Amino acid sequence: MAKWVYTEDIQKMTFNQLAKALVSGELTEKRLRSYYTDARRKAVDRNRRVQNSEFGRIAEPERFMTLKNLPTQSALLHEIADVNRYLNSKRSTISGQRALKDKYINTAQQHGMSVDDSNYFKWIDFMKWFKESAYALAYDSDSEEVADAFEEGASPADWERIFTAYARG
Repeated sequence: MAKWVYTEDIQKMTFNQLAKALVSGELTEKRLRSYYTDARRKAVDRNRRVQNSEFGRIAEPERFMTLKNLPTQSALLHEIADVNRYLNSKRSTISGQRALKDKYINTAQQHGMSVDDSNYFKWIDFMKWFKESAYALAYDSDSEEVADAFEEGASPADWERIFTAYARG
């Protein structure tokens, strides 16, 4: 018989940890299905609150499959891992979104950018655009060339100019 595993412990588990617990008998499929039903409801409610807040325009809407659309144990484990990742993310709550907003604004200001509450969402749109632009695609984000480009290439004033041009539209 499987021992009882607390919901808080399941919420911290990755796909591999869930699979190991299922194979070892520590968790049953019935318990995982019950957990998923509750965790999915919590995630959907949380996502709805974020989407209805000021952060809804930058937060990607999350979609979690219903239990009836998870016919295999593997599908169930993958979906639980996705829900867990979401529930454990700072981005899944409005207070977490506010903390990230403050962090991003402070970081941009430390680099000489004039990002504040009034243009934060435009800055996020700009960063999304930049990540998909030809500029960002030219380099691997971990490459030395990117560090060199920031150190030797574009100055904070250059970034400010690019952002201002982007913001004007």
